[in-house]
Parts: sequence; structure tokens; C-alpha cells
Amino acid sequence: MSFLILLDTATLLPLIVVFAVMPYLSTPDLQFGIRVPYNFSKQPEFLHLRRQYTILVALLQAIVLTIYVVFFSRIPGLFETFMPILIVPIGFFGYFRARRKTLRLRGHYKQSEHSGGKIIAYMVRDPIRWAPIWFVLPWIELSVFIAIGVLYYPHIPNILATHYGAGGQPNRFSVKSYLTVFELLILVYLPSLILLEAFAMAVLRVLPNRNSRTPRKAGMQMRGFNKAMYQLFIIIACILGLSMFLDSAKEWGLLSGLPIIITTIPVIVIVPLVLLFTVRTGQTGWKLYPGAVEKPNEEQVVDDDQYWTGGLVYHNKEDESLLVPKRYGLGYTFNFGKRFVWILIGIVIATPLIVITLVIIHVL
Repeated sequence: MSFLILLDTATLLPLIVVFAVMPYLSTPDLQFGIRVPYNFSKQPEFLHLRRQYTILVALLQAIVLTIYVVFFSRIPGLFETFMPILIVPIGFFGYFRARRKTLRLRGHYKQSEHSGGKIIAYMVRDPIRWAPIWFVLPWIELSVFIAIGVLYYPHIPNILATHYGAGGQPNRFSVKSYLTVFELLILVYLPSLILLEAFAMAVLRVLPNRNSRTPRKAGMQMRGFNKAMYQLFIIIACILGLSMFLDSAKEWGLLSGLPIIITTIPVIVIVPLVLLFTVRTGQTGWKLYPGAVEKPNEEQVVDDDQYWTGGLVYHNKEDESLLVPKRYGLGYTFNFGKRFVWILIGIVIATPLIVITLVIIHVL
């Protein structure tokens, strides 16, 4: 088995693990995107369902990965093109299958229903304290990388190898210019950095949904989660910056002897890093501060399933929040009931298209 196949496998294994363990990271009152009684997740029937989901998803994804390694691994470009298309739907198949059974199981248990409850907005005026140095670090890194490129520019060859095939041999070339030399750092990494820091700033203003039986403890846990999450966004930005620099330095001839595989390792580290973060904190930080005690208030809980399509898509026009914690999975999702969110999504989609258009115009 070649090193490239091992690298492909190592890239997918963390993703398979993430899908398999995700139900164990959700808060006890939110299972497979459904609000349930707090002790529901401890019932034997649900424990069996959760184990069944984990085994099914991990087994199916492992079978697909094995078939790829045995029969199709030597087909160039197949891994990058088709494997995510196969792996991710298997995870969602398991999710919706378990979600349907969870709805059926919930009907056997008494659940408090309260009408007239209003979900409190997530965005507030008093965000948690944060250290500005975290947001400066990626820009310092980027400045150093650009400075290295500027100083080395006279020694960069006039023809740059800008793309490499599966065998590690260059198959695409560009003429030397400031645009081609700094293309990865400026046109690819810089927009990504701005986007990641924008999300990090938004995360700092996200408070827990007060639709909780222990709102004070949930607030403390969510603040800890938000603080760790914004730092994770910055760390990911720095890792992406390092990967873009290694790719650029290889193109410049500064690290010409560096195997092309090495430049992808920083990006591969991101998935295990996110997984370790999730296992430690749990979604919305419910695993943090286990010693904190608060008397549960069941009257605080309101059935808000109507605002979550499939437990994944949040839409509530009455909620002023733009960003809310996910019900299933790690991190946050948009409130698709707000018009501004759709405008923001349009900008995010249009930005890379504009960048690609500018590059094509420059090449032509």
C-alpha cells in the first residue's frame, strides 16, 4: 500500500469517527435533533438505539473505505471527488434513521409541554471577555509568510509549478508574477482568515438558549464552550496559513525538496483536533463544569422542535439571533429565518467565484 493511500485513509478515518460518536456528544435533552425529557437518554431502549446507530454508521463507512482502498485507490482524483459524496450521506442516513426511531420512543415517555413560551434571543450586548492577541496571531503569521515571499522573490523561477498530480509530479504551470507567487496566501488564505475570524467574533456573542432546565449552569457551560471555540477557530486559521505557506514555498523553490504530501499534513490535523475538542467539551459545553449543581426547573423547558427542520436547520423569524448552537453536531448554525443570513450566504458564495473569475481573467 502506497503512502498516498495511507494518507487518504488517515484523512477519512477521523471523519468516520466523528459521525460514529456524535450522538454521545449531544446534550442529554437533545437527541438526534429532538428535544426529549432529560432522563430519556438513559433509557435502555434509547441506549440500544444509540449503539445501533454507531455500529451501523461506522460499519457502512468502513466498508466503503475498504472497497476504495482495495479496488479503486489507484484511480487519480477518485478519492477527492467521490469519497466525501459516499461517506457523508451514510452518516446522514444513520442520523435520520435514528431520529425517526427516537420520535417513536419519545411517545412512550411523559414529556412536559408548555405553550406560549418564547425562545430567548442568543445575541446579547455583553459578550464574554476575550484576548485580542488571539485575533492578531494569524495576521502576524501571514505577514511573516508574505515577508519571506517578498525577500525570496528575486530567486523564484520564472515558471512556477502550481499543481501536482497523484504521483507528486507537477502537471500545471504559471508564469511568475506577484499574483501567481502570492495566489495561495492572498486569494485563498486571506478570505478564509477573514471568514474564520468573523465566525470567531460572532461566537463570542452567542449565549445558550435559555430553554434549559438548568439555565445558570447552561450559561456557564456555554460561555466556556464559546471561549474555547473562538480559540479553536483561530488555531484552525493558523494551521491553514501554515499549509498555504508550505504549498507556496514549494512553488517558489524555497522548499523544492519537500514532498507534496507533507504540505497537506497540517490540514489533516484539523479533523482530529476538532474531534478531541468535541469529546472534551460536548456540544454547547455540556460536559464542562460537571461539579456545578443547579436545581432543575422543568417549567423552564419549552417544546421548540417546530423551529428545527430535521433537527438541523433552524428558522425562527421572531428570534433576533443570526447564529445559534447546533442541535446535532459541533458548533453553530445560522438562523435561516432571518433575511440577512441569506444575504451573508450569498456573499460567501460569491466571493470565491469572484476570485476565480479574476484569476481566469489574469491567466487569459
